[in-house]
Amino acid sequence: MTQDLVPKTFMPEVVDDTGKPLVGPDIDAVLKRVTELAQVANLARIRKSLERQNFKGIADPWKLNANDQVQHLDTINTHPDDPWISCFIINRGPHKVRIQVNDSSQRWFNVGRGETRTIDYSHATERIKYINYQCDPGETATLEVEGVY
Repeated sequence: MTQDLVPKTFMPEVVDDTGKPLVGPDIDAVLKRVTELAQVANLARIRKSLERQNFKGIADPWKLNANDQVQHLDTINTHPDDPWISCFIINRGPHKVRIQVNDSSQRWFNVGRGETRTIDYSHATERIKYINYQCDPGETATLEVEGVY
């Protein structure tokens, strides 16, 4: 009696040019495969999220001498080969310096003489891979930068 209450799915018959019925894969097998792929995609998202949150808590200090040429600190291709999660910048002067994080699509910001700046990417989708820095023409500055990876 309960089987009479279950609605029946209407599947139209598909035939080729000769009138022979075309039979596709079993619907249960297809649904099983789609479910498995959805689970794999979900696990990949979870793994990526955990990788973003995982950090070693190790400080990586640098002393940088800025001038009027654009220079950059590469945290990926230099030891320890890990992008930073956050960094702290101190401008020891004597002039202001412009800073840009990662790529050229990011905006530049100024750090004046004696000022500090904290950059925190702990909840970002990417890490700090590059820090570009530059002073105005004829000016220089010494930066103390400490990243954490």
